[in-house]
Amino acid sequence: MREPGEIIRVEQDKGVVRLNPHGGCDKCGLNGVCHTTGSSKRELQLSVGQENFTPGELVEIETAPGGVITAAFLVFILPLILSITAYMLVSGRSDSEGYAILAFLVTFALSELLIMGIDRVIGSKQFFQPRIVKRLSPDSEFK
Repeated sequence: MREPGEIIRVEQDKGVVRLNPHGGCDKCGLNGVCHTTGSSKRELQLSVGQENFTPGELVEIETAPGGVITAAFLVFILPLILSITAYMLVSGRSDSEGYAILAFLVTFALSELLIMGIDRVIGSKQFFQPRIVKRLSPDSEFK
């Protein structure tokens, strides 16, 4: 997945890149509430390597497709698989539907804690991290 960004500041070998909304974010009724900053813009601190970037430059950011798919699986699918499995196990061993639903909810909450732990361990690995691919010209299609 590739998206445009703007270098905000450079500190040593790290650059802060602001990613601008695209694909309808600016027209969405949620007004960027889905982003942690409360706006439709995100900022990432990325390695600039040996490149000489200056604030205001446009760059293209790439996140490896495998990293995006793996992260989506971990965040969305794994908790559901674990919770549905817990539901089926409890409903098969118990006559109470309430216990099965409770098992689903508890397992879902615990699986979210598991995801937080996994994120702390492998979330910062190179596999998941976006990287600066190239500079973009000011008249680029991305703005």
